[in-house]
Amino acid sequence: TPGHGLGGLAESWGLVGTPGEPASDFLPGTLPKPTIWAEPGSVVPSGTPVTIWCQGTLEAQVFHLDKEGTSVPWDRQKPPGPGDKAQLAIPQMTEQHAGSYQCYYSTPTGWSEPDQAGRYQAEFSLSPVTSAHGGTYRCYGSLSTDPYLLSQPSEPLVLVVSGEAQSVRLTQHVLIGVSLTFILLLLVLLFLFLRHRGQDRRRKSRE
Repeated sequence: TPGHGLGGLAESWGLVGTPGEPASDFLPGTLPKPTIWAEPGSVVPSGTPVTIWCQGTLEAQVFHLDKEGTSVPWDRQKPPGPGDKAQLAIPQMTEQHAGSYQCYYSTPTGWSEPDQAGRYQAEFSLSPVTSAHGGTYRCYGSLSTDPYLLSQPSEPLVLVVSGEAQSVRLTQHVLIGVSLTFILLLLVLLFLFLRHRGQDRRRKSRE
């Protein structure tokens, strides 16, 4: 998922036909639906690698991956050896990888059914956090083919920067302490001045 830390763009994996292979080409019930998962997880910071796996049956010869909004298959992979799964490695997760993906596989007897879509999110990191980051956040989604057509906004997320309040209180306490010290210093100086003045008057009266 793109890491871009509070909410984010969603990535989904599902299974649909590729161009030239309409939904009628699927033979429902003949092959099990594949399973899809992401490593290291479904929420990944931007710029970090992600591996998405598609697992079918031992008879699977080719795994197909489509991305919604593109007119050509996103990726095709053959199992690296005897096995039932293939992987798509994304070296660095970026905003361009966000979208809806669909995976299925083919065997000598036909095509698998589509799997159930899985959700992959973007993570947006705020570091270091300052008072400027406080506020209400919402996220939107869009297709790569129409990036200016946005989805409905998510539920609002209110971010409160608590450390700033503590810092402000600490600053206020320091200012109060400095002010009190300054007032006490003035009182001490005034006392010394009056005392010195009184001593001068007594000295003059004796003369």
